[in-house]
Amino acid sequence: MKIFIIGAGVVGFSIGRNLIEKGHQVVFEDIDERLVEKLSADGFEDK
Repeated sequence: MKIFIIGAGVVGFSIGRNLIEKGHQVVFEDIDERLVEKLSADGFEDK
């Protein structure tokens, strides 16, 4: 299942990471581009 997480802060990242571990495809979106860039650099997908 493809899931979009709006808000890649502490809570959004934790939920997204757990969903990824369960085999879901997760896309993070946030108004702070630095958070999205950091997730992308760490191997997480960004929008």
